[in-house]
Amino acid sequence: MKPSADLLSQFEEMVGVSDAHFHRISSSDEILKLADEIADGAPVVVWEETAVWEETTEDGDIASHIASIDHIPGPQERTLGVVVARCGVAETGSVVLVEETRQQMLHSLLSQELLVLVHTEDIIATMPETATLILEASSAGKHVTFLSGPSRTGDIELRHVSGIQGPCEVHVALCDW
Repeated sequence: MKPSADLLSQFEEMVGVSDAHFHRISSSDEILKLADEIADGAPVVVWEETAVWEETTEDGDIASHIASIDHIPGPQERTLGVVVARCGVAETGSVVLVEETRQQMLHSLLSQELLVLVHTEDIIATMPETATLILEASSAGKHVTFLSGPSRTGDIELRHVSGIQGPCEVHVALCDW
């Protein structure tokens, strides 16, 4: 069921509050263009399960930049990770990733920049609505990651530091098709 326009607007607003970049895309071709623009020549690492990505890269310019999920970025390596969220939470602008392996989890947390694709139908209103999702994922041995904007901390020598425990830059793309 498609969420209300108000709920989608709230999600967009809260994504911005979390210092992530919000994009609205209406076709799979736009994913390629957006990823190419964000990557700016850096390797693009995608989950093998990101079927919509695999369908669009055959003739896409960015296909030459795609690395395998087997490639885990090093701490100084600039990469763009592309993942599909299980859902987005309107009240916080958070996205929820359900990852089957630790390697997928590392991929989403170690990429310098992260493009998160969220389908419109997967936007929910509040955090408590994720409880069932968490229970199902954990009982199946999967990992759940809540991501609310770029990683940042103020604990290191009393300075604000980004990218310590996750991506330095997060792009959330709401997919309307």
